[in-house]
Amino acid sequence: MLRRREQRLLSAKSAAKGALFFWVFFRVCVLYVVVRWDGDLKSSLRADVESVFYCIWYFSFFTISTILYFAVSRSDPGYVPTVEESCLLDDMEFVTSSRANTSIEMMEVQSSTVESNLVCRKDCDTSEIEEGIANKDLELDQNKAQYIDSLNEIEIVEEAPKQAIPQEEASTRVCKVCKSEQPLRTKHCYDCGKCVYTFDHHCFWIGNCVGEYNHRLFWWYLFFEFITVCWTCSLSASTFRATSGMNWASDWFYYNFPSFLAMLVCIGFTILLGALLFFHSYLVVTGQTTWEASSVGNVTYLKGLPVGIYPFSEGWIRNMRRFCLRSSRDPPTKWPQPEPPWQEGQQFWWLENEYWSCF
Repeated sequence: MLRRREQRLLSAKSAAKGALFFWVFFRVCVLYVVVRWDGDLKSSLRADVESVFYCIWYFSFFTISTILYFAVSRSDPGYVPTVEESCLLDDMEFVTSSRANTSIEMMEVQSSTVESNLVCRKDCDTSEIEEGIANKDLELDQNKAQYIDSLNEIEIVEEAPKQAIPQEEASTRVCKVCKSEQPLRTKHCYDCGKCVYTFDHHCFWIGNCVGEYNHRLFWWYLFFEFITVCWTCSLSASTFRATSGMNWASDWFYYNFPSFLAMLVCIGFTILLGALLFFHSYLVVTGQTTWEASSVGNVTYLKGLPVGIYPFSEGWIRNMRRFCLRSSRDPPTKWPQPEPPWQEGQQFWWLENEYWSCF
């Protein structure tokens, strides 16, 4: 079983590397075609200043989509900390708080020592002041020794094993693979080897999961990539050269084969990206994820729901506001358990209801 998981992780990494190579190769080849051959892009460079903005806008969208691709592929989708990581974080927080408290106590001792010395200088003669200073120095040395002992105790606490959590305090939903607690809408990704908050899907094209923390970034990538590919398709068509004569068909294919091939690939990506952009916009508006929309019967907390009910939807305005204003610094969302009565925003949706379904 463990070997099978390792093989799946390796195959996912290999697929991500292959997708990255094809993505880079495709963009370089298409960009070479639209820049090298005579077309709208090359004509805009030869025209007046106003036409140059056409070229600037295109390269701006091209650059933004490239940056977003690498950003979403390197982003954190919202991985759930494993048991080992949670224990390490708890120990680090305990040590930090203990050292901070000990430092505060040392500062209080030093301040009280200074205040006592000032009082002794005013009320005592020279001999009494020296004796008081000696006593306070002795107390300070004792406090330092206590501080060192406390640090040693803290180190012992760090090395001590974690006590078992009582059964009544344990979560009812625990991942069978990584043994971490799974809040509602969390799922284990076998391609990444970790659980993801509000899991959407694993995208081999970016080599990363799409979850609660990077779903918005993924949507913006689809948006800019869709516009860029549509624009590139138009630019590729503008590089076609007209031919005439007896062999006009073979001449046209000979001169326009690179542009024709680039346009065909762009058309395929345009259809794919357009469908993905529309589908994820539908998910955002209805408060769903790809995993929930495609596996309603297999998701435990969605079984038995009436048709056309979206239990995590708060209405399309609030859904979009929550999606757009989500920050990576915010804690994971604590989703409520789906229970009736259903709110107005959780019911009828014009793409999917009790009369018809577009998906």
